[in-house]
Amino acid sequence: MPQRAVAPDRGHRRSGAFRTAGVLTGGAGGLVAAASVTLGFLQIAGDREYQPRTWLGLLALALSLAAGLIGIWRKPHPTVSGLGMVLLGITGFTCSLLWYINTFYLLALPLWIVGATLLAISALAEPEG
Repeated sequence: MPQRAVAPDRGHRRSGAFRTAGVLTGGAGGLVAAASVTLGFLQIAGDREYQPRTWLGLLALALSLAAGLIGIWRKPHPTVSGLGMVLLGITGFTCSLLWYINTFYLLALPLWIVGATLLAISALAEPEG
């Protein structure tokens, strides 16, 4: 007897919408932070005073990209992804401040917090079973 395709219920669609919104918001935060670090590199390019701390700028760039992309990774629970997003973002912000005083990176933090909240809501909206 052939099986009929069953449309996903409203809870699953709602969960997917929150997860998508969380991933997009977190990704936007990653782009803002990466733009901040790139702007910092352009502003102090060739300045000998900042050369010993260049590794902090590169680490801030890597952490901003990781924070923006962690929501795409499907393995961990969405809440864990959201928490990782915020922790990576805060660590990247700290590295950015230790490297060069560029507080533009801080604008990404609210985006990561909203993204993490939406990911947590998506976990709550998932249907049981």
